Amino acid sequence: FNKELNLGEGENQVGIVVTNSLGDSATTAYTITVRSKDVDTWAVVIGVDNYQNAAIRDLNYAEADAREFARYLRATLQVPDDHIIELYGDSVTEPKIKSVLGTQISGQADEFDRVIVYFAGHGAPDPSTDGDLDGDGHEKYLLTVNADPTDLFGSAL
Repeated sequence: FNKELNLGEGENQVGIVVTNSLGDSATTAYTITVRSKDVDTWAVVIGVDNYQNAAIRDLNYAEADAREFARYLRATLQVPDDHIIELYGDSVTEPKIKSVLGTQISGQADEFDRVIVYFAGHGAPDPSTDGDLDGDGHEKYLLTVNADPTDLFGSAL
């Protein structure tokens, strides 16, 4: 079914009652929040080609891919420049990424805004950890420019 509702700004309570041909029914209630402001889009675009640790193979196009994605955000999705944070090369460190996401973006984006995080670079599994959320026995990390494959928890994201 399809039903258009005129909802007011703020929280709106909507109930749906479904009844079958035998007269049995079930009711479900929903809260729908309507904001007066349009949703903004924020983005953190990250690209790293050259890693400081010789054990990590350098890449050829990750930074170029990230720069192209940032161009796409601006040109096609019309995301304003001041809503896009770009990190490339030596600035792609674990503390810098955490600062951008945890301080800059969280301080600017509203609760219902859209936040896009784009990462072009290496990732790596760490089978030595216990925090196995998806059941395959590996923690997963994004490798920062200064990542140490023997200490992913301390150096990667």
